[in-house]
Amino acid sequence: MYKIAIIVAGLAVLFGACSANTEVAPGDGRLAILDDPGNVVTMAPDGADIVTLLADGGGRVSYFQPIWSPDGSKISVTRSGAGTSSIEIIDVDTGDRTSTVTDVNSFYQYWSPDGSQLASLSSAGPGELGLDLLTIGVADVSSRLAEGQPLYFSWSPESSKLVAHIGDAPLEILLQEGTPPEFGVSGDFSAPQWTEGGILHIGTTSRRQQLMRTTADGGTEPIASVLGGAIFTATPDGQRIAVLPAEGDDVGLSVIAQQAPILPGGRLVVIDSGETGFVEVDAGVVVAFFWDPTGERLLVLEVADNGGFRWRVWEDGESQMFPEFVPSPGFLRDLVPFFDQYAQSMTLWSPDGTAFAYPGVLDGEAGIWRQDLSGGNPIRVSGGSWVVWSSG
Repeated sequence: MYKIAIIVAGLAVLFGACSANTEVAPGDGRLAILDDPGNVVTMAPDGADIVTLLADGGGRVSYFQPIWSPDGSKISVTRSGAGTSSIEIIDVDTGDRTSTVTDVNSFYQYWSPDGSQLASLSSAGPGELGLDLLTIGVADVSSRLAEGQPLYFSWSPESSKLVAHIGDAPLEILLQEGTPPEFGVSGDFSAPQWTEGGILHIGTTSRRQQLMRTTADGGTEPIASVLGGAIFTATPDGQRIAVLPAEGDDVGLSVIAQQAPILPGGRLVVIDSGETGFVEVDAGVVVAFFWDPTGERLLVLEVADNGGFRWRVWEDGESQMFPEFVPSPGFLRDLVPFFDQYAQSMTLWSPDGTAFAYPGVLDGEAGIWRQDLSGGNPIRVSGGSWVVWSSG
């Protein structure tokens, strides 16, 4: 729908090695990285204080997308080796490790907000995905919650339920006790998001697609009309929503549609629940966007005029652009086309929202880069192909 797959297809980059820059970074937290050999390591934002958690990467063993738990105490990662696959849970303080054997590789993991459970996606057969749930510290086996294709989902803020968008069916509440809310006919979108204010999704009402908020008691309110569907991410409280509507044809306004603004197709906008209308983000061809932990800044990945990529940070109507780069192949292939799902389970932002990190090639040099909002060029902190920042 958004032609992201076309934009990112065909890019491949060879990575080299370079020593880390030891300039002190702003903010706090730690980076989790897949380094050049394929090991799982953590480090301070300046590239110092490196701790190797898994050192057997490379050769017959590979690791995929390490992810921090919400409190930063653990990391989950997929391990593949010698015909076996597993989900590894590592305590970052003690190094203790729990391994859960899986039939196939988990390609996406998403911690519950309280860190007590881990949901994962994997292949369940031809054309099917499986959503599994692992309870941390209780058992080393997972339970199957749902199957389908495509499959997107979001945790409830209190970690007791999930909302799933499977195929083109209406949204479904998993682990629900009692009568679930009715979501109606789904519109054209991918990942729902369960915020503190309710579940955000695209629904179809009177032939018009709308961004909606549905609460656990079944109450639904229209937020904006999107003529051809949309992709969106919101702050955890649901107060601010960044929306990228697809192009679509107007089929005539209905009474319900007039309750909410009509968003311009193909333009990134921000909606504030405390205000009326929306603000358009000055950006080029947008392929991904992520809110910072404070909910004040939006990190936007866009395609530059010459076909390269660059980051833009939007805040209160003003934008700050950063140097062009080539994202790592895995970042483009595995994360960017599904960024609205990943935006809920990991972050490139520092906990205080003053810096972000990313994997890629800048001026011919590959590695993990940290960009400080205070200014200056990006700083290479490490070699590697994947990075996520802890929440604290």
